[in-house]
Amino acid sequence: MKITLLYIPFPNVLSAKKISKVLLKEKFAACVQLIPVDSLFQWNGKIVNSKEIALLVKTLDSKKKKAKNLILEHHPYEIPCIIQTNVQVNKSYFEWMKTTLA
Repeated sequence: MKITLLYIPFPNVLSAKKISKVLLKEKFAACVQLIPVDSLFQWNGKIVNSKEIALLVKTLDSKKKKAKNLILEHHPYEIPCIIQTNVQVNKSYFEWMKTTLA
């Protein structure tokens, strides 16, 4: 049973929770986890160290496009990062996700 995981960093908890709630309400995600991260990256020629909140969005393949479009539309970053991967889950979790996102 395969699902899609999306990993998306946000600048703060408020913006991460705001999008998380919409993803859940619209049934584009069955579960969203907020993970504090300490990010280092290059931006405009400088190395930036930033505290971020990463979302781990669990969704079905049939919902991933809508989820990504919503995130891109409302993300506060100029260039948001959306990393997508497909993973295997146990049957009972997959069935729960299908029921939740129906």
